[in-house]
Amino acid sequence: MNKQVKPADIIIMVSGAVAIIFSFMAWFAAPDGSGGDDISGWGEGIFPIGTYIGLIGLAMGVLVALTLFANVNLPEQVAGFTWNQLYLAASAFATLLALGYLIIDKGPYDAGIGMWLSILAAIGLLVGAIMRHMEGDQGPVGPGGQPPTPF
Repeated sequence: MNKQVKPADIIIMVSGAVAIIFSFMAWFAAPDGSGGDDISGWGEGIFPIGTYIGLIGLAMGVLVALTLFANVNLPEQVAGFTWNQLYLAASAFATLLALGYLIIDKGPYDAGIGMWLSILAAIGLLVGAIMRHMEGDQGPVGPGGQPPTPF
């Protein structure tokens, strides 16, 4: 392990683990005494949109862990985007999806612990991606600390 673990990396790995674990918990909880079943992030009415939050968290956490602990060297860019840019886009998407579940009509169900912790995990992924972006890649810099000109 030749890379230093930064707080942003820890936030992404922990948030990714929380996102995937709590996608299996109750997102929509049946009201007390109704006799209904709770619905997880993989259940009917939530699948597949709600599962993206857990899968994005899992992917981001695994990629960060692999680059830090398993000496996996990823390419510098994918389709012209840096990994920090991809992390920002994916975590912003996951956060918007998670926040969207706050405003949908849940019918007779209440918001369950799985939904609340998945929302927090998605926000954690976004915070970690922003921190990683701000402390990391500043892009190529030319002579004198100036960015290269296109011409």
